[in-house]
Order: sequence, then C-alpha cells, then structure tokens
Amino acid sequence: MPGKDDCRPVSGRGTRGADSDECRRIPLHRPKRQAITPYAMCTYLGHSRFDTTARYSQPTEDNLAAAAERLR
Repeated sequence: MPGKDDCRPVSGRGTRGADSDECRRIPLHRPKRQAITPYAMCTYLGHSRFDTTARYSQPTEDNLAAAAERLR
C-alpha cells in the first residue's frame, strides 16, 4: 500500500477544498510498460552509437606483435 509520499493527486484535480475521499491518488512508483529496444538499451548504457562492435573487437596481429615487443 503506497504511503502519502509515494502518491500525487490525479491531474486536473487539486487537493484544495476536497476531502480525502474525493481526492484520488496514483502511486508514482508504478512504471509505464515500454518495449525495450536494443537502441534504447545502448542509449541507457551510455554508448554514443548503436554499433558497439569496435569497442569489443579482437586485437589485430599487428597490435598483438607490438604488445609482445613491449613485454620483452
């Protein structure tokens, strides 16, 4: 059961001059159902582009050879 802080008055109805039975309240924590798309998920995660394959791609042979030289 939502508390007083979790609710807000129904739009179009003010609380001034209305008794508590007349003033219906809607919980704020009830989320709207939305379809989660891959684009929306990438945007939520902070990726600037939809295509994030370059970020997780494997290193090339040249990069591996350069890393091996640095480790020697």
